[in-house]
Amino acid sequence: MSVLIIVRVLMSWFMATGRRAPGRLTQIVYDVTEPVIKIAKKVPHRIGMIDLSPIIALIGLDLAGYFFILLLRGL
Repeated sequence: MSVLIIVRVLMSWFMATGRRAPGRLTQIVYDVTEPVIKIAKKVPHRIGMIDLSPIIALIGLDLAGYFFILLLRGL
């Protein structure tokens, strides 16, 4: 999931929006990452015009994975 979020960020930087309809791969990446990004957008996430929700999502996924590992070790 983390790799797909990074791919989504890179696509948003390099793809010109509004020129043409997004391709199939672009739509798949956005559909898969949107639930996580939507949760991250509920946290205050802007510095000027910079959207930090992908970074918040990556940190959240990392923390969730860490706590999941701790939970499994405790069993």
